[in-house]
Amino acid sequence: MNPVNIAIVEDDPADLARLSECINKYMAGCSCPCTIRHFESGDSFLKSPESFHLIFMDIEMPGSDGIETARQLRNRQDNAVLVLVTNMVKYAIHGYSVNAVDYIVKPVMYEQLAIKMPDFLERSRRNQKFLVIRQKQDVSKINIRQIRYIEIFRHDVFIQLDNTRVECYGTLKEFEQELEGCGFVKCSQSCLVNLNYIQSISGDEIIVDGMKLAVSRREKKNLMDAFIRFEHE
Repeated sequence: MNPVNIAIVEDDPADLARLSECINKYMAGCSCPCTIRHFESGDSFLKSPESFHLIFMDIEMPGSDGIETARQLRNRQDNAVLVLVTNMVKYAIHGYSVNAVDYIVKPVMYEQLAIKMPDFLERSRRNQKFLVIRQKQDVSKINIRQIRYIEIFRHDVFIQLDNTRVECYGTLKEFEQELEGCGFVKCSQSCLVNLNYIQSISGDEIIVDGMKLAVSRREKKNLMDAFIRFEHE
């Protein structure tokens, strides 16, 4: 088993020590190897060339606060599982803007962390999965976490990433089978969407990372049910 690379971005030494202790205790208890790197500010974290599977980010820090640091993080690493750490729950709502999966209130208690860690680690595991695609003369792989949606248009397959649209071979059914259990669901007979990026569902359309997609009557109930389950996981 490869170690889970974890970063803690926290300026308070006592809070840092407490969170580190809780994480180490949990990971040792489930025999899951990990490496933990500490950063005392968002600025020092952003200067690091390392990539992490799981990041615990304090919101209130001098210099770049946790939200601003997370925004800059998303520009370079989109597949890290981000958890906000805060003294005040009201600040945690800002986590949606940086795709944080959850938040933890300080002072961190082991029991609180232990309840949430299985979900964090499972999301991290899913985020490291790759989809192998066939193009005209190449075979390449795409990190599943980067995929917004997969669409069939005039018998061609297009995979929408952040700012890139990739054309490849295959069928929607093949991609649906390959991505089973990875948070993808059909919104129509010609489109498979990543639940991580659905921002809203309204009437016969959804917003996926700022892009509008049509929802068919046939798929709407299943889409709604899957989205609600996903949000409550």
